[in-house]
Amino acid sequence: MLKNPFSWLKSLRFLQLTVFILLLFLTMPFSIGHPILSIFFQLVLVNVLLVSLSASSLPKLRLAMLGLWLLGAVFFLKYTLFGGPGAYRDLLTAWVFYMMLLAVSIAATLVYIARSRRVTLDTIFAAVVAYFLLSIIFANFYAILFFYQPQAFNLPLSSVPNRPHGLMTEMLYFSLITIVGVGFGDIVPLLPFPRMVVAVEAVIGHFYITVLIAWLVGMFISQALISDVESVLPEEQAALEDLPPGPDLPE
Repeated sequence: MLKNPFSWLKSLRFLQLTVFILLLFLTMPFSIGHPILSIFFQLVLVNVLLVSLSASSLPKLRLAMLGLWLLGAVFFLKYTLFGGPGAYRDLLTAWVFYMMLLAVSIAATLVYIARSRRVTLDTIFAAVVAYFLLSIIFANFYAILFFYQPQAFNLPLSSVPNRPHGLMTEMLYFSLITIVGVGFGDIVPLLPFPRMVVAVEAVIGHFYITVLIAWLVGMFISQALISDVESVLPEEQAALEDLPPGPDLPE
């Protein structure tokens, strides 16, 4: 009795994670500097961790995700509890570990998609989650670059209230419009290295959409053709069985 409900919930794991990430994106501009944003961000990370662990069958990959999450949580907790002039180093260290966690989670998700034999709702939203996580990784990297070199982007310090959260909000917006290829131009990189990183993100984003969507469409067409063949064969067999026996051939 419990098997079907659990299987149904498991099939929605990447869908609910997609909803969580979208809610994080939409609430960040309204909760800059508020503690609820940090709590919600940590909940999203835990959600990413649990979903990635459930999708991965590789023990070493699972262990790596757990270790990276623990290290990031320790430094983030240290930054939250023991604030001070040098506390931002702990925050940046936590961001680095979280970036590594998201990268490993993307790897686990892509392995799960590649090993899936059928295109399901879970598979489609797994691809969406990996796409969002990729944009978050680049957003963290841009934030770290801006923290050490404010001249790397045309983003005035006055527009980043409560710098860590405001900075992440701005860079997440910039990363999202870069990876989808929109590029409004309100935020632009000014130094050579940030420009190349932005170009790499744009290339990866287009490559991801082109290759992965084509692969998923190919899988969907393939499984549709197989289903049609499997449904036609029994009907043909039944039709052959209903035919009257033919005349006996002379010896």
